[in-house]
Amino acid sequence: DAGAVAVGDGLRCQEQLRTATLGLQGTKLTDFGAVAVFEGLCCSKHLETMVLGLGDTVVGDATAIAFGDGFRSLVDIQKVSLALNNTKIGDEGAVALSDGLRGMQKLEDVTLNLGSTSVQDAGVFALGQCFSALRQLKRIEVYLQRTRVGNPEIGRA
Repeated sequence: DAGAVAVGDGLRCQEQLRTATLGLQGTKLTDFGAVAVFEGLCCSKHLETMVLGLGDTVVGDATAIAFGDGFRSLVDIQKVSLALNNTKIGDEGAVALSDGLRGMQKLEDVTLNLGSTSVQDAGVFALGQCFSALRQLKRIEVYLQRTRVGNPEIGRA
């Protein structure tokens, strides 16, 4: 995570940044490093496009919660693409992401890959509420393959 922290620190200096694309898929990145990178991006108050590839890492709900909280400071965001597939994110993280995305009133384009995670119906329900509140959306892609959505065995004793 030391490298991710260094990247996050470097991003803090980029106040005029409009577009950020970071591919960290398949690394040993943890919540600590992912949050450091994201906090650095949140210092870019004029950011319009964010593409983060964090799939195939061990990030989990703590990362998604930090993203949800941080999205509130990114008021100019028009496009968000988050690859969080094959991570440890579950309903708590999906709900936090949904809450944060809901407040992005300029958001027009969303890609969210939560495939091969522990997301269940509660997380998807929150995403649905989020998307219904974002009236300015022009494009949306959501991937939920190999999740626990709609699994009738979940919650049975």
